[in-house]
Amino acid sequence: MDDQTTVNVAFAGLGAMGFGMASNLVKKGYKVTGFDVSAPTLDRFNAVGGEIAPSPREAAQGSSIFICMVANSHQVDSVLFDPANGAVQGK
Repeated sequence: MDDQTTVNVAFAGLGAMGFGMASNLVKKGYKVTGFDVSAPTLDRFNAVGGEIAPSPREAAQGSSIFICMVANSHQVDSVLFDPANGAVQGK
């Protein structure tokens, strides 16, 4: 696997579990771009060194890995396939 300086990670869902996971990756030296629906959570993630994005699509751009850590299947569907902002384009 590439070292952490060449692996860009996108993270959607910075809640109870996702924030800790994404923050740990930042501490390990990975470039992590996070998305969450909560502006204060994004501010908190930025404060620990994470990049923030206004949508899952923008978080995913240029990333080698996309992690979706949300609560339910409806949220997964929205994060991945929303026509305007989903990480996967062209569904």
